[in-house]
Amino acid sequence: MNVPILPNAECSRRSGFNFTDNMLCAGYLQGQADGCRGDDGAPLVTLYGHTHFLSGVVGWGRGCQHPGYYGVYAKMANFVEWVEETMKNPPTETPPTGRHLDVTQQKPGQTIIHGF
Repeated sequence: MNVPILPNAECSRRSGFNFTDNMLCAGYLQGQADGCRGDDGAPLVTLYGHTHFLSGVVGWGRGCQHPGYYGVYAKMANFVEWVEETMKNPPTETPPTGRHLDVTQQKPGQTIIHGF
């Protein structure tokens, strides 16, 4: 899916919400392409030359492809330092224990998790 990135002023005007510099606004006013429920955290990638860059992460919007509104993404350029620092220090907590999940491989690339 390809979506245009828009000026935050346009998104603020359209939604009545004050967009900050930590947000990216993308999509179509007609609602033809946007993130949807369950897409939170998905990447918004831009291509520059032959290189893909993580520009945003799905944050929120009004429903799925809702006409009249754009999708809102976290502006990753503002969080590079935080990501780098976070990735340098692995978690110190022990992973939670609980119900054992039986994971089986069906076909290459397909995993089925039993126990849910």
